[in-house]
Order: sequence, then structure tokens, then C-alpha cells
Amino acid sequence: MTFLTIVTRCYKRPEALKVNIMSVARQTSDAWEQVFIVDDEGKGLLHANQSLHLNRHKVKGEYVLILDDDDCLAYDEFVEDLTDIALDEGPDIIMIKMDQILRTLPTPQVWGKVPIFGQIGSCCFVVARDIWQEHIELFGQPNGGDYSFISALFAKVESSGWVVYWFDKICTKIQRVGYGKPE
Repeated sequence: MTFLTIVTRCYKRPEALKVNIMSVARQTSDAWEQVFIVDDEGKGLLHANQSLHLNRHKVKGEYVLILDDDDCLAYDEFVEDLTDIALDEGPDIIMIKMDQILRTLPTPQVWGKVPIFGQIGSCCFVVARDIWQEHIELFGQPNGGDYSFISALFAKVESSGWVVYWFDKICTKIQRVGYGKPE
């Protein structure tokens, strides 16, 4: 079984997508798959968010990361480190940091705490596949799908017994703030 499925939503950003694909290909571990969800028509953010639920059957890895076409992995040992964390800690949710050009997400106000709207991004968390599959429809919001999804998971952490691991490293980065627009 594949360890990590990287879900990449794409919309007319071929240069950014090349950087994204190269960052994944440079991984020191090959225990990953990358699934592409392509929107050639520009159906908008709501469609992009809902496409995660519509394409959930394509996800085969034990864990899932959303890494949109204008995002990339920040270092080559990312999958290897996640595999070690999963084996050692058995987390259901792994929180990671993202370089968002002018700031790091999750912001210090969020790190180690519950998510706050606007201070977390879709490539700031890796989720166990079964939890991702069961809850990904929560992402289907016109704005703040990432927040809706992860805050709903955090609301269930205590009652579910899910384990959250805070991996204090910048693992992903945004290439540019695309706001869903083509290059």
C-alpha cells in the first residue's frame, strides 16, 4: 500500500505545476502517489473544493495531503519523515507548517491549538485516509474549505480519541498566491 497520497488540484498553471511535480519527484522515499484533479474550464473555488469529495475514490495512501498546483514540498525528506512519524507515533492528523511567502501557516496563534479561520491552509495538515474519506465533504465550501474541514476534525479529536501530531517543520510552501486564477 502507498503511504502518502498527494492530491493536487490543477487549473491552468503549467509552470507552477512543473515545480509542484518536481518537488514531489525529489522525495527520498518513493512511498507516495500523486493524484491530479484537473479543472480546464475555471469552474471556481467551490467546484475545486467539492472536487476533493468527488474524487475521493482515487486516494489509496494511508495518509492524504492536499498540495495544490501552486504549492510544493519544501524539502526532499518530507515523505520519509512522515513515514517515521507514522510508525513511531501512529497519529491520525499530522499538522505541518507551510511557508506562505510573507508568513508561516499555521500562524503562531494556531500552532499547537485549534485552527482559526484564515490562519491555516490546505497543505498544513496530513490526515489518515479513513478520516479524510469520511469527512472530506466538509471541504466543499465556497471559501474556507480547508478551515471547515480541519476545524471539524479538531472538534472531534477528544471524543474520537484521534491523535494529533505537531511536526514543527516547514514542509510545504506556496509558490505564489494564485487565488484560483491561471498563470
